[in-house]
Amino acid sequence: AVLPVFDTVAEDLALSLALRDPDGAMTSWSMPLQAVGATHSKEDVVELTHHGMYIQLHASRRGRELVLYSPWWFVNSTGLSVRLMQPGGPGKMHPVRQFGADGVYLLPQVRNDAGDGVAFLELLGEAPVEARVPDVGGAQAVLVTPLHACCLRTEHVAL
Repeated sequence: AVLPVFDTVAEDLALSLALRDPDGAMTSWSMPLQAVGATHSKEDVVELTHHGMYIQLHASRRGRELVLYSPWWFVNSTGLSVRLMQPGGPGKMHPVRQFGADGVYLLPQVRNDAGDGVAFLELLGEAPVEARVPDVGGAQAVLVTPLHACCLRTEHVAL
């Protein structure tokens, strides 16, 4: 979404944001962010919570432009009923919530004991499986069940 602030004295403008899921439930509000940065690019981490789960966004400023993005996100293009799961909150695993109507999920930045980024994928009705998130441009084979193999792939997306 775009929030025009051209008619506002933006140098002192601070804004807070929250995300809304398809059911209308909102995340917590972020701490206030300065809308305008110096001439050099400044990046901040924006932390939100949603039903006891953490969501991390990044805010990048270029002059009067503020861009919010997630470095890790997930789109299910398998054709299977695979969903992204997340540990935390009450209980063991919970589905990661979708924000927006495009089927994009913000991938929780979860790390295993070795420090690798991991994702938990679940075929509907089956137990979640842990998969290592590959380096940018890489792919990782994932057996969501012994009969259902898929691929977790990462791609570089530039701002």
